[in-house]
Amino acid sequence: MKRFLIAILLLCSIIPIFSDPSGYFKGFVFDRKSKYPISNAQLELSGRVSFTDNKGFFEFRNLIVGNLILKITSESHNDVVELVKISNGTNSQNFYMEPKAVKVNIRGKIENIDTGLGVPNVNIAFDNVMSQTDDYGEFYMDNMKPGRYVVRIQDPDYEKYIDEINVTDAQTNNFKFLLKPLVRYGKIIGEIRNSGGELVESAQVVVGNNQPVEVSGGKFVLEDIVQAKYRLIVYSDGYEPYEEWIMVEELTRAKVILQRDRDFKYADLKDDKKKFSSPKHNGVVKRFGSLEGYVRDAKDFKLIQGVTLVLGEKYTVSGPDGMYYFNNIEPGNYTLSIISKKHGVYSADIYIKPGAGIFNISLKDEEKEGMIFGKVFEKSSNRAIIDARVEINGEMVRTDEKGYYEAKVKREDYSEIKVFIGRVQIYRKIVYITKEKTRHDIFVEVR
Repeated sequence: MKRFLIAILLLCSIIPIFSDPSGYFKGFVFDRKSKYPISNAQLELSGRVSFTDNKGFFEFRNLIVGNLILKITSESHNDVVELVKISNGTNSQNFYMEPKAVKVNIRGKIENIDTGLGVPNVNIAFDNVMSQTDDYGEFYMDNMKPGRYVVRIQDPDYEKYIDEINVTDAQTNNFKFLLKPLVRYGKIIGEIRNSGGELVESAQVVVGNNQPVEVSGGKFVLEDIVQAKYRLIVYSDGYEPYEEWIMVEELTRAKVILQRDRDFKYADLKDDKKKFSSPKHNGVVKRFGSLEGYVRDAKDFKLIQGVTLVLGEKYTVSGPDGMYYFNNIEPGNYTLSIISKKHGVYSADIYIKPGAGIFNISLKDEEKEGMIFGKVFEKSSNRAIIDARVEINGEMVRTDEKGYYEAKVKREDYSEIKVFIGRVQIYRKIVYITKEKTRHDIFVEVR
């Protein structure tokens, strides 16, 4: 009997020596910036897996004692890997995760500050991210991080552009940059002949909006003209006005051929070819004007094709490049009517003067009113939230006794929706409204 009791005592004294101590590990996982708990984060520790609940809480039971590697992953946050020390008994530790960087898109246009036209094939850099404008002067950059950027724009025909801008966390950031053309001067050397090849003795030459120049002997030299594209107009008694587009470069040669004006009368050849004007001219050389420009959308800067423009008795339609032209217009006051299926009907008072005129047009969409409505739920329980504050484009409404909200918004536009419980913002989203009525239910986590 004594031997049996001794054996039992020895066995009891040996068991604690060989049993493994165990630890209990618990804690919370939070967003480092907002300090809100992160739900459904995965934690891996010593080959075991746990997930946080809607309060960010996790736990592991019966862990071996010692230093263990913990890995935490979340779809919305960067991974966390830490060495944790597990002691026998209860261990507590909280963890903070950095949210993943938000990616946004950048849309923009680079325009000539003088003409308002887009500048094609221009290199633009946001810090070290490069892009180039298309044929309409537009550029695109995707998957950019919000923050401050130094913008650099370079083109051999324009002054260098450097500025610092802020890219927000909005899904799309729109920018417009204006470039100032470098001033380079050129020269035009030209001659004016009639259809028979003879030099025209007396004429008047107009380049763009510059002052008319009187020409004698059929040859002319025009200097110190800013290099650009101009409309060259030549007037002479007895001839139809001559018009053409020329690109003035360092040295430009122009050859003008004038056609006889059918309305201009000549006396008998025996009368020493003395000229006299018809009543139509009243002794004054006819001088016409022209008008041109582009039609674009004021919202996205895109050039618009197929817009009808009416000026007096003339009409035209904007082409694929958004450009329109009116030629041979008598100087005076006119009403320019602009008709677009998408944007509606607009009008503008225009004064046409001799020479070339530019009038660029930006059209805004007809504002279409819509409605957004829906219900605010608690995500974990699907319970309707009553008297929550819903802010839509800066205007505040509250959910009713069933959790519903509604507000008027613009159609075919973005609306920003925020939800507040008390003073705490718990939800934010950008919604594009396309329909007359749009339902948008909101699921939020209430802490």
